[in-house]
Amino acid sequence: ALRAGRGLVRLARLPSPPAPLPEGRGENCNQGEKSVKQDSLKNWFKSGSPGVWLSGGAVSIAVIMTLGLLLLIAVRGLGHFWPADLLQTRYVVPGQGAQVLIGEVVQAEEVPRARLKGAGLPVPDAGPEFMTRELLKVGNREVYGSDFTWVVGDWLTEQSKPAELMTLERREWGNFYGYLLSVKEKGQVVAEGEAAWPALQERLARVSQLADELARLEKKDIGAINHGLERLRLDTRKLELQGQLDAQAQADLAAERAQLDARYKELEGRLVSLHEEFNRDSLMVREANGQELEISLGKVVHAYQPNAMGLFSKIGFYFGKLWEFLSDDPREANTEGGIFPAIFGTVMMTLIMAVMVTPFGVLAAVYLREYAKQGPLTRTIRIAVNNLAGVPAIVYGVFGLGFFVYVLGGSLDRLFFPEALPAPTFGTPGLLWASLTLAILAVPVVIVATEEGLARIPRAVREGSLALGATKAETLWKVLTGGESVVVAEWPVLSGEAVDAQAATRIEDTQKLITEVRRFRNDQGLKPSQKVPARASGLSEAGMDGQFAYVAALAKLTEPEEGFTASISVEVRLSQGTVTVDIDTSGTIDLGAEKKRLEKDLAAAQKELVTADNKLANEAFLAKAPDAVVDKIKTRRQIAVEEIERITGRLKELADK
Repeated sequence: ALRAGRGLVRLARLPSPPAPLPEGRGENCNQGEKSVKQDSLKNWFKSGSPGVWLSGGAVSIAVIMTLGLLLLIAVRGLGHFWPADLLQTRYVVPGQGAQVLIGEVVQAEEVPRARLKGAGLPVPDAGPEFMTRELLKVGNREVYGSDFTWVVGDWLTEQSKPAELMTLERREWGNFYGYLLSVKEKGQVVAEGEAAWPALQERLARVSQLADELARLEKKDIGAINHGLERLRLDTRKLELQGQLDAQAQADLAAERAQLDARYKELEGRLVSLHEEFNRDSLMVREANGQELEISLGKVVHAYQPNAMGLFSKIGFYFGKLWEFLSDDPREANTEGGIFPAIFGTVMMTLIMAVMVTPFGVLAAVYLREYAKQGPLTRTIRIAVNNLAGVPAIVYGVFGLGFFVYVLGGSLDRLFFPEALPAPTFGTPGLLWASLTLAILAVPVVIVATEEGLARIPRAVREGSLALGATKAETLWKVLTGGESVVVAEWPVLSGEAVDAQAATRIEDTQKLITEVRRFRNDQGLKPSQKVPARASGLSEAGMDGQFAYVAALAKLTEPEEGFTASISVEVRLSQGTVTVDIDTSGTIDLGAEKKRLEKDLAAAQKELVTADNKLANEAFLAKAPDAVVDKIKTRRQIAVEEIERITGRLKELADK
C-alpha cells in the first residue's frame, strides 16, 4: 500500500490471462465430454430404465383410457334417468304442412348440407355448408309408430317448454308426451283442469300398491299352487313308470289335486277382483297434434311434469329412478324396468364359482409348490395348467354346454327325473352349470397366482420356521400365509435398560440345549412332529430351573409317564454345568446314527484340544497374549478333555449294546 497525500492507495495484482490451450486440446475435451455422455446413455439403457418407463407409461395410458371409457359410459348411461325438459315446437318442412312435435332433445349434430339433400330432404342449394340435425324422443308409439325421429334444426319454429306438459312412463308402448285433460273412474270424469293432476298422483299411488299386491298374488300364492299341480303330474307319471299307479294312489293324488283346485278357485276370484280395481281408473290426454286418447291408469308407472320440476325435485326423481333400475324386474322385453335379476344371478354365479374354485385351486398350488416332487410329472402338470390358462373363454363355454348341460345334466335327468322327460330338469343351461364352467376357467389362474405368491416368499422365512420346530403344515398355515409367528415377528428394539448378563447366559444355554436335542433328533431320523418322552437332570446345577418347559415345547419332548425307561441320553455341557436329557426312543432309535453323531462330536472335541495345545505350546504367543486370553484357552482345553472322556464313555456303552 502506498500513501498519497491523506489517502491510502491499495495496489492489487491483476489476474494473469489464461494460458492458451495446446493445439487440439479443446477438441479432446469436447470429445471426452461426448464420450462420457455416450457411456452414461449406454449404462442407462443397460440398467433397464427405458423399459421400466415405457411399461409404466403404457400401463398409465391403458388405465387412463379405461377410466375414460367407464366415465363416458357412466355419463351417457346414467344421464338416461334424468327427467329432461320437454320441448314443444312447430316443424315446417319446405313444401309440406306444419307439424307440432313434443319430445326430449336427445342429440344434436352438425351434418353437411349435401348429406341431407342426398337423404331426400328438400334442402336448398344456397346456404351454409353445414346444417343442424336434432334427434327427438317423441314417444307416443301408438301415434307415430316409433319413439325417435330426426328433424332439421333450421326448420324448427315457435319452440317453448310449457309447464303443463307431462311424461307418462307406461308398462307397455313406451313413454307418452302430452297434456292431461281429465281423470276418470269407471268411465266417469272425477277431476279435470287444475284438479286433474293431484287426483292423478293420488290414484297412481293406489295403482302402484295394487300392482305390488297382484305381483305377490300371482308369483307367490298362485305360483305355489301351480308348482303343486306340476308336482302331482310328475308323481303320477313316476308311479305310472314304476307300475305302482293303483286305485289307492290315484285316489290320493285326486284328493290332493282337488284341494289345490279349490284353493286356486278362491285365489282366482280374488285375482279377478284385483284386476278390476287395477283397471278402474283412466285418464284423458291430448297429444301434440290435438288428438285425444284415453289411457288406463293400470298401464302407467310414473307421471311427472319435468318442465315444472325444480332442481331438487329432479335430483330426487333421478335417484329414485336409479334405485328402481337396480332393484326392479325388467319389463317390455328387457327394454324397460330394472336389472335386479341380472345382478342377483351374476353375484350368485360368482359366489358359487368362488366357493368351488378357491379350495381346489389353492390346495393344488400348495401341493405342487410345497409337497410334490419336482419331477417330469410335476413339470407336465404345470405345463398343462399354464396352457389351460391361455384357452379362450368361448372354448370353456362350449365345453360347459356339451359336458355339464348335455352329458352330465342329461344323465341326471335320465337317472333321477325320468318322469319329467322330455322336459329337462338339469339338462338345461342354468346357474349351477354356468358357475362350474366359470370355476374350470378360473382354476388355472388361481393355481398360477397362488404358486407365484408362494414362490415370492423368501426361503429364509420358510427355513427359519422349520428350524424353530414348526412342521411344514404349521409353516404354511402361520408363516407363509401371514399369521403370527416367531419368524415374521417385528425385529426387537432396544429398551434402553442395561443388559442382564445372567439372563443373557441363561438364554444362550437354553438355545444350545434346544439345538443339541434337535440335532440329536435329526441324526436319529425322527420326524419333526414326532414327540418322545424325556427327563432332564442337572438343571439346578446348570442354572436352568424353569427353562426346560421351553426346551420341551421347541424340541417336541413330552413328560415321562410311570415306568419311564430311558433308552439313550444326551449330555449337553452348558456354561455352569452339564445337563443330561434321558430320552425314551424305544423302537425309533438308530444306534448307527447315534454312533456317527458321537464320533462327529469326538472329532470336533479332539480338534479343539489340538488347537488349544498348539497355542499353549507356543512361547511367543504366550509372551504376547493377555492373561485373560491364556486363561480362556486353558478353560477351553479342559472342556475339550472332559468332552472327549464323556463321548468316549458313551461310545463304549453303545458298543456294549
